[in-house]
Amino acid sequence: MSSTVDDAPDHADTAEKEKRGTDTYATYANMFFYVREVCFFLTIAVTSYAAIHNAPPLVSHTNAAVPFFKQNAHIVDFYTGDLSPAFEKISESDLTFVMYYAPWDAESQVVRAEFELLAAYYSHEVHFVAVNCWHPSGECRRHFNKVHHFPVLIAYPSLRSKGIQYRGVKKAYHMARFLKVVLRPLIRVHNQQDVLALITKHDAVMVSCVDISSSKSGYLAAYTSALRALERDPLQEVSFAVATSRKTCLTLGFDEDVALPSAKLHLWNETIDYEGDWQSDRLVKWVFSNIHQVAVWVTLPGSKSMSLAPYVEEGPALVMFTPRNPFFATSPYFDLLREIGLEYYNCNNNSLVSSLAQHLATRRATSKTEHRNEEKLCFTPIAKGDNYCPRTTSAPTCATVTLPAAINFTISTRLLREKAEKLKWDTSCEDAQQRLRSELWKAENCLVPLAEERLVVPNVNSTSITIDPKVLALRSTHKQLECKRLLLGRRLHVPVFPKKASPNEGFDFGQLRGLSCSNNRSLSLLAVDSLEFEAFAKYLGVDTSRTPDRTAVVIFNAAAETINVLSGPILKATLSSFLVNHTSNTLPRSIRTFHREEYQRACPSGSFCVRELNSSNFLPTVLNDSEDVVVLFHSPLCGMCGSASLTFLTIARLFRKTCNLRFVRVDGENNDLPWHYTMESYPAILFFPAQRKSESRIFPKTKVVSVQTLTHFVLANLRPESRLQSLLSLHGNKRQARLHTLTALHGLNSQYRLSKLNRSSILSRRRLKQRSQYLRLLHLALSDARLEAEATASLNRYYRLSTNLRA
Repeated sequence: MSSTVDDAPDHADTAEKEKRGTDTYATYANMFFYVREVCFFLTIAVTSYAAIHNAPPLVSHTNAAVPFFKQNAHIVDFYTGDLSPAFEKISESDLTFVMYYAPWDAESQVVRAEFELLAAYYSHEVHFVAVNCWHPSGECRRHFNKVHHFPVLIAYPSLRSKGIQYRGVKKAYHMARFLKVVLRPLIRVHNQQDVLALITKHDAVMVSCVDISSSKSGYLAAYTSALRALERDPLQEVSFAVATSRKTCLTLGFDEDVALPSAKLHLWNETIDYEGDWQSDRLVKWVFSNIHQVAVWVTLPGSKSMSLAPYVEEGPALVMFTPRNPFFATSPYFDLLREIGLEYYNCNNNSLVSSLAQHLATRRATSKTEHRNEEKLCFTPIAKGDNYCPRTTSAPTCATVTLPAAINFTISTRLLREKAEKLKWDTSCEDAQQRLRSELWKAENCLVPLAEERLVVPNVNSTSITIDPKVLALRSTHKQLECKRLLLGRRLHVPVFPKKASPNEGFDFGQLRGLSCSNNRSLSLLAVDSLEFEAFAKYLGVDTSRTPDRTAVVIFNAAAETINVLSGPILKATLSSFLVNHTSNTLPRSIRTFHREEYQRACPSGSFCVRELNSSNFLPTVLNDSEDVVVLFHSPLCGMCGSASLTFLTIARLFRKTCNLRFVRVDGENNDLPWHYTMESYPAILFFPAQRKSESRIFPKTKVVSVQTLTHFVLANLRPESRLQSLLSLHGNKRQARLHTLTALHGLNSQYRLSKLNRSSILSRRRLKQRSQYLRLLHLALSDARLEAEATASLNRYYRLSTNLRA
């Protein structure tokens, strides 16, 4: 009984606890439910409130588009970015040149002027369109949203739906050459002489053989491949030719049983037959994968690029800087380089290569006479100088001529007829002279047809017809464009021709043949336009603006960091000897020396100047044992060099009263210095102490170049006597000068005691005593301002005595 009574309270407590726990759980569950419901209703309320009262996002409105080009008849500017009307204009034209631009882009603004000049020159043959591809509401921005660089220049021919992007130099002269090639990408050839003439003008020639009488697809594929090649070769260094009959193909070396269409790639040392599908993209890929050249024109983009890397990484490269005039058919100096390159790479003594080199030499010898004859046919000099105006005779209204059966035209008859009707020529030159001098691109106002311009073709497989005045005027237009080309080419730069070699040149050209294969010092032969890339020539140590014909030759070795410049006239003998001497490693290294006219001027009176050094006077100046020299190495490409130069000039002015202390500076980027004086970074400041040049010190790179830090650097490296003189002249800092005199006195006493122990000469000990005496007088004088003149005199006597003792 007792045990039962005792267990009853325990069961009651347990039941009560269970009931209490159940009530607590229910309470928490109810609270969680109510909180969840309240949060749900609050979320709905806040979302509804935000949806009702939410304002539209604040977006800034774009400014209204404005015309980018001048309102003229030459360029149609779709400045609102509309593509549909632009492509309608393109579809109606035989050839359209389009510039996609961004109005804010700096390069687009520069190219705008070049595009306007180009349109004024080619307005009779090409339609020019400009499209704003940056306006937010324009079609161009929506369709071409992945364009990251402006401007983009694309030519749209009528026979090809896809455009041809121009990737060359964005100057009017070069773009005019590009459009000329687009107008006639294929050249018709009839015999081997035509092919040889093309090889002498171009690096390679692809000859397509098609039978145009049976099918036009082969001709269209050859035509399209010539156009597509212009994207990689905008100035057509690789020529594309075509033969339109099987009979002509046989005379060009094609087999009689060859399947047409077919093609051959004529290089300087071999001919390659095409084997593959007759498709334009495969033809272009085949041409550029098999081409190899003896000399290459290199076009630099004007920014960081790898254009020169494939040539200079393989070894040294010979770079010829010469004018590349797009209006002239050839460059005589480049022909000279090709002629020498043919013999230089003729390792197998190939007679065909030697024959091609001889043909180049013959054409180069007559190029000057031929150019002068062309000018005489087009122009009559009106005054002394380079201003020319054509003759004022008129062309006949009708003529009976014979035309060949097949004509290679790339412009439709409709457009030619329209342009012939618009021809109105002004035969007076006097009224156009002022306009001709100010607007050289509008020279057509002073150009007229020539009377002797008559077309006479032998009557072989041809039909005799009578040309109406419109076609005759069209032919006259072509002749006038050729005359205008000569005029504008002369305005860009006068034609240059190498001097004729004397018969007794004294050089054995047999040494040059196959020289590239004789050892491992072969060169890459490059040519660079000196008119466009004059800055690059100056970087290599050649100022082409001062060289004859703006032509120079440099051998650049990137691995050895050496440059060799050809001195004297550029002739076949001198250039060949230059190559032979390089192969035998006998060429002296050329040192770049940069002279600026403003640095050579005398310092104006009342001003303080720091002398500018160059490669020729750097070593004699800094290694002068009688002077302490502080040198600032700077670079025109350095952004911090401007502030450092100002601080350097301030310090030089403060230390101007210190004897035998010189401050100079040198352009380390454009002056070749010995390797141990070449700086890795700019600005850099070096101190060359007198009589201890091997102990030169460099300003710490971890410190900021300021007046205070640079002053401490100079004072710390000066000799004691010079330091005292500098401290005395710097703002009257006499307290610090007295401390330095005590330090100097302590040093002199130590030297005097050592001289007694070493039994030095009586004269040396006497001078040490005199220096010590002068220093005591100086220390006493510095304590009184009234004795400043006596202190200065004592310091000068001490300085002269110290100099004599060191000597």
